[in-house]
Amino acid sequence: MRKSCFIFVAILSYVFCSAQNMSIVNSYEKYYELSTIELPFISQEILEIYKSDSTIVHSHFIKNRQSKELNSVDLYMNDICAKVLKDSLTKCANNVNPIEFLRLKTFLGNNEPLKPNVNWGGVFQVCDECPFGDMPLDVRWNVKFSLVYMSQTEIEQMIAFENGEQWNYILNDIKLGDYFGFRNIVEIEINRRIITYLIQKWSPCQIPEVQQLVSVLKEVLPMEYKDEWYEAITGKWRGQFGEKTIEITIDANEFEINGFSKFEGQPDEKRITFYGDEYQQVEGPYVCFTVTEQPTDKEWNGKFYCRLVRNTGKMEGTWTSNNRKLVREFVLDKVVE
Repeated sequence: MRKSCFIFVAILSYVFCSAQNMSIVNSYEKYYELSTIELPFISQEILEIYKSDSTIVHSHFIKNRQSKELNSVDLYMNDICAKVLKDSLTKCANNVNPIEFLRLKTFLGNNEPLKPNVNWGGVFQVCDECPFGDMPLDVRWNVKFSLVYMSQTEIEQMIAFENGEQWNYILNDIKLGDYFGFRNIVEIEINRRIITYLIQKWSPCQIPEVQQLVSVLKEVLPMEYKDEWYEAITGKWRGQFGEKTIEITIDANEFEINGFSKFEGQPDEKRITFYGDEYQQVEGPYVCFTVTEQPTDKEWNGKFYCRLVRNTGKMEGTWTSNNRKLVREFVLDKVVE
C-alpha cells in the first residue's frame, strides 16, 4: 500500500463528519434506497435517523451478515462498511444519547474484516461460481465499493483486467451517470460527498488511468447543494414555442416544482398548471428537471423537459404531448419584473 494513494483515515474524518443535512434525514425513504457503501458518508444523519428508525443499521448489516448466501468476499465488504461506519459514528457522535449510541455501535458488531485472497480484477466477472457475484448489477456495486474502500493494489488489478478495457467502460459509465445519480436532493448530497472523497483520495496517485478517473469525477462533481439552485429556476420565463410566445411561471423548492404555462396574451383562466418532484441533475453549470402538465390524462397536455444553463441564464428544453403527436423545442429567457 502506497501512502500517497491511500490517505484513508484523514479523508474519512473530513468527509464523513459533514454538517448534518436535514433533507437527507427527512426524505431518504421517499427519494433514495441507501446502500451499505453510502452509509458511512451520512454518519451525522444516521445518528438522527436512528432515533425514529432503529432498523436502518440492522437491515443493512446484521441482516446481511446473517445471510447464509454470503461468501468470503461478501463478508469482507460488509464488515469493511460496518467498521468504517462505526469509526465515523464515533468521530461524529457529539451530544448523542450515550445509551442509544452504544446500542447502535453494538448492532454494527466487532467483526474484523478478513480480506479474501482473490484477484481484484474479478470484480468485472459474474457467474455462479464467481467470488464477486452472479448478476450484472453486482459489477457496479463492486466497482463502487472498490473505488471507495480499496487501495492502489486492488485498483491496479482492476486496471490490468482485459488490458484496461473494463476500466475504460467504468470511466464512460461514470460520465453517463450510471454510478452517481443527481435526480433529487438526497442523491445530490450523498454523491457529492462520495465524489469529493474519491477525488481527494485518488488525486495524489500518479497512475495515468487513475488520473483519468480523477478527471472524470471532477467533470461530474455536483456543486454543493444550496437554495440558489431553486431560486435560479423560480420566476417567470418567456420565449418562442413554435409560432407562439409562451410564458412559464415556476415556483420551486428543495422537494418539488409547481407552476403554470400560458401563451402570451392569453387570460389566466387559460393557463395550464404543472408539477414535478425530481431534479434529474444538478451538475456543473446545469439544472435539469421534468414537470408534467395537469391533469395528466389529457392527450394534448404533456411534459416539459427543461435544462437551465446557468452561465447563459437561459432555460432550454423540449415539450412533448401525452399522445406523442406534438413536440416543441424552446429556449426561454427569465423575465425581470
